[in-house]
Amino acid sequence: MSTEGHPHRLYADENFPQRAVQELRALGHDVLTLKQDGKAGKRYPDDRVLRDAATLRRVLVTHDRKDFRRLHERGEIPHRGIVLCTQDQDPKRLAANIHAALSNEDTMDGKVVKVYRPVKERVALRASAKDSKLGQYLGFCLALLCVGGGIYLATQGQTIVAVALVVASAIGLAARFLINRGK
Repeated sequence: MSTEGHPHRLYADENFPQRAVQELRALGHDVLTLKQDGKAGKRYPDDRVLRDAATLRRVLVTHDRKDFRRLHERGEIPHRGIVLCTQDQDPKRLAANIHAALSNEDTMDGKVVKVYRPVKERVALRASAKDSKLGQYLGFCLALLCVGGGIYLATQGQTIVAVALVVASAIGLAARFLINRGK
């Protein structure tokens, strides 16, 4: 079913990007956001969001895959459909993928459609996160080694070098933890 003659009525969850909403509208979909519905920032539970989407006769579009998949699997809330999406840095691609997935469905009533970003990108992001954690771990170990080296040098009478090594390591560790605190 093409959305050109029959645009889908969508309900974008609070975490769904506004730029992707605009792209979906450009593709002919009628998109109402939680914010436009006056419910943004009010910490509505997921089951209420799904019920509201059903009451409005709209398909829910969300990045909150785990919780809404669980609600669907329980089967307690009849719904007009749920589109579960992964995060995608390209809102145009995300909207096009949602559009294509919806175009393959005659009706979305009670269905769940998964829209994932390309596998290559997901693997790259996972590898990047793993490399980052490994780098942090190794950096922490290196700093501890430097502190240990500083203590050893202090026992060998190299007090100035030892203090410099320990202070530099402590500053590096403190900076790393302070930088992470803000993220």
